[in-house]
Amino acid sequence: MKILLGVCGSIAAYKTYDLVRLLYKDGHQVKVILTTGAQKFIKPETFLYLGAQETYCAGDDFKPEKKITNVLHIDLKDWCDIFVIAPASANTLAKLAHGQCDDLLSSVFLSAEQKRKIIFPAMNTQMYQNTITQKNLQILSQLNQIFIHPPSCGELACGEVGDGKLPAIEAIADFVQCYHPQIKQKTILITTGSTIVPLDPVRYITNPASGKTGWELTKNYLSYGHKVILVYGHTANFPAMHLKQHPDLMLIKVQTTNEMASAVAKHFPESDVFISSAAVSDIEVKFQDKKIKKSDQKSSFDFSWSTDILKEMLQQKQQQLIIGFAAETNDLQENMQKKWQNKPVDLFIGNQVHNGSGSQQQGFGVDENEYFLLEKGKVSGPISLSKAELANTIRLFTEENYVNRLS
Repeated sequence: MKILLGVCGSIAAYKTYDLVRLLYKDGHQVKVILTTGAQKFIKPETFLYLGAQETYCAGDDFKPEKKITNVLHIDLKDWCDIFVIAPASANTLAKLAHGQCDDLLSSVFLSAEQKRKIIFPAMNTQMYQNTITQKNLQILSQLNQIFIHPPSCGELACGEVGDGKLPAIEAIADFVQCYHPQIKQKTILITTGSTIVPLDPVRYITNPASGKTGWELTKNYLSYGHKVILVYGHTANFPAMHLKQHPDLMLIKVQTTNEMASAVAKHFPESDVFISSAAVSDIEVKFQDKKIKKSDQKSSFDFSWSTDILKEMLQQKQQQLIIGFAAETNDLQENMQKKWQNKPVDLFIGNQVHNGSGSQQQGFGVDENEYFLLEKGKVSGPISLSKAELANTIRLFTEENYVNRLS
């Protein structure tokens, strides 16, 4: 992706060094525009050492050697896939809201009405909450192809505590890569992470599923213009809050299997695709009201099988595509076939897992694994994929299958 980054005169401007480095490492092309205020905080040349292709200053629109063809602000508008302003100062917000274009950044903004744009305001709390600033933000939010990301709350450089902090650089990078304001395509319902089985007020049974697969699926689908409902379990270990402001994402955190089942049942009718990637704790144990003591005579627990979320959704299936996961420790292909006979999903993803007790950890919490794919009763694989690559494979499968259904 070609990202044009505008940096304004805020003390948070220094953080954009790390932002450019992170976007570059993620494989994106980045060009940077600094306002006059930003140049008082940071040096334009530094961005070049961190991966930026070019860095421009406020007056470069009037320097012939900076032009790519004829008009620099038009060239930059045409070049970028998305225009990001971070941090956005109160002064720049006022200029943009009223169509002023007396420097390179504001000229690009005025010419880029049809481009994706994200603004990350950062300033003192009182300045941010001022009626004038809020009116300017309201004007900007009504423009085409734009999203105003609210600032974080915390201690500011001035020593005050409140709204006005620039979000974490990792959060900005995730949001930029996942923002796609075009007409929404499908609604994707995803479960991920693990659920828990409470034993008593201090103990529970669970597994080490990190939820990384569901997180990669979420980011991938959002980046291609889909809506996502992500139901994630108690032990999920990914930065969900990075995207909590995303207009096309609903985050639902649950603890138990019954809570996950209820959330899925509620949102399944509105979904086009259901991806059951959660490692559900599928047993039920009678909860003890008081902490179980070592002196208790009973040394075992009576258990029953909990709700089979995937099977129940298959029974309610109408137009939805349904993707299931088979996490096994042995006889993977054989067990996948058995599961598919009982739960004939559109696609089964099979992988070997191990929590690392007495052996090497596999599947859980890792970034890459070997997968088998089962479609229409036929198994293919194994194929070694990162979880990001697996997410892309699943998205392509669902999009292609919808095209085939309509043709």
